[in-house]
Amino acid sequence: MKKIISLLIILASILFSCESVKDTVYRIDIENQSTHTIQYYISRPEEEFVYPNTSLPTVKKVSREIKPSITNYDDSGSNWEVVYKKLPSDKMSLFIFDSDTLKKYNWENVRLNYRVLKRYDLTLKDLEDMNWTVTYTGN
Repeated sequence: MKKIISLLIILASILFSCESVKDTVYRIDIENQSTHTIQYYISRPEEEFVYPNTSLPTVKKVSREIKPSITNYDDSGSNWEVVYKKLPSDKMSLFIFDSDTLKKYNWENVRLNYRVLKRYDLTLKDLEDMNWTVTYTGN
């Protein structure tokens, strides 16, 4: 019985001494203040093209739809400062697309004709100054 209690105490101390699972979310909010549904793509360090190359990737990688007056977010999985240190420059590109355009045209057409509603080339300071919220107004 003493062995079982000792074993339980040891197991409990091991379990409680381990670091808890990281639950921090490093997010950028994308707020849609336009009158149409949008989708976005963020060009991260591991992507095919990163700023200063503002080409769209050869494989379609866009978010789910964001309806008008709705805010969605993108989570980096790690601190954005770490992400920015991996970039070849101090900017990261965020592309906004009309969701209807993505439904109407195949990705190759979107890429080659650069059917982007708006592109934001953002520094870390830009995002901090914007309180981590990119607001698309349709202009």
